[in-house]
Amino acid sequence: MQRTFAHAFDCDRTLWVKAAQRYRIFAYDPWGFALVTAPTLGDMFELNDRYASLNYTLAQFRHVVDSRGNVGILLDFSAVPEDIRDFVSIRDAVAFTTFLHDLWGGTFPFGYIELPPKGLRDIAFDFRARVTQAKVGCAAWLWPESLMRATLPLSDSVLHKAYVSECDELLSCRHRDALLSRILALIEKPGGYDLSMAEIARICAVSERTLQRKLATLGLSFRDVVAERRRRAAEDLLLCGRRSVASIAEELGYAEVSSFHQAFRRWTGLGPRDFRRLHDLKGHPPEGAIDRVDSAQSEAEHGFIRSCAHH
Repeated sequence: MQRTFAHAFDCDRTLWVKAAQRYRIFAYDPWGFALVTAPTLGDMFELNDRYASLNYTLAQFRHVVDSRGNVGILLDFSAVPEDIRDFVSIRDAVAFTTFLHDLWGGTFPFGYIELPPKGLRDIAFDFRARVTQAKVGCAAWLWPESLMRATLPLSDSVLHKAYVSECDELLSCRHRDALLSRILALIEKPGGYDLSMAEIARICAVSERTLQRKLATLGLSFRDVVAERRRRAAEDLLLCGRRSVASIAEELGYAEVSSFHQAFRRWTGLGPRDFRRLHDLKGHPPEGAIDRVDSAQSEAEHGFIRSCAHH
């Protein structure tokens, strides 16, 4: 989904910035709530390390200290796939800066921010801080070390305990649903929709019976998983860009366009062209395209499971 959005709006990167600005701190529930209610800024970053897998970013977080004793966070984008690296670096730089301003309840007292020389320094966004040039492929936010002991404006011990408990439960669920994640990753690869359950089971090194049983504990069947992933991919491809319905049907593994039409009408009550027409804003970003990026965290397994349950 991130790749679809990035490619669709590469010609107007201001939309990447606008999408990133919608990542406000309370959009990260419950991870965001656990962070914002932490006792101090230092506690907040310890939690961020602990629950890193609940975050949406593809970049790698690292703690840094500069020669003047400032501390902070570095985002390394070097491992992000090249075709979406610009998108991820712009989105994460804007989103993380916005996150820290929200966390502070006003302008965060940065010492300075370092941004790569290409792309990021030219975007139309007010970082509200002194911006300097970083090495290629990284961005960094630094501030005086004494701020790590500062009490956060929304610190609340009771709420913090509750949200930390929710985060622990989410992590536990992620581990239980690791097989589902592997199945989804295989389906999303080129030609993945053509894989049979037997082929998926063989790649995952489990028997068909085991795969069926594990999906059943989540209230799913293999057919449910493939159909739901196809539906989501079909909606994204129709809304982001102007690809033909025939090419979308082929990408999703349909031998006949008519079969794709029938399936899409069964999912949404509309044909593919009617669905696209309904969401067409005459040259503006398709409705829901930015919102899909805003809610990237909801693509975690449990959001997927709830959606499958209704189809």
